[in-house]
Amino acid sequence: MLRREHVGRCWDCRHQRQTGNRRGSIFYFCGRSRTDARYPKYPPLPVFECRGYEAREAGGWEQYDSSEETP
Repeated sequence: MLRREHVGRCWDCRHQRQTGNRRGSIFYFCGRSRTDARYPKYPPLPVFECRGYEAREAGGWEQYDSSEETP
């Protein structure tokens, strides 16, 4: 199981969404990558600094179009 120190800033960023696969791997998808090429879809962890970081608030992910398929 990943902990905050393994993930870094993505841990509580409003732009991240966790995805996984059938083998139990967990990936952190960056929502900013959909509109800004400077942000990788799946940044190498841990992320210690990120100019796009914003603390998560209730409903933070809803800014992204829910009709788009999450990778």
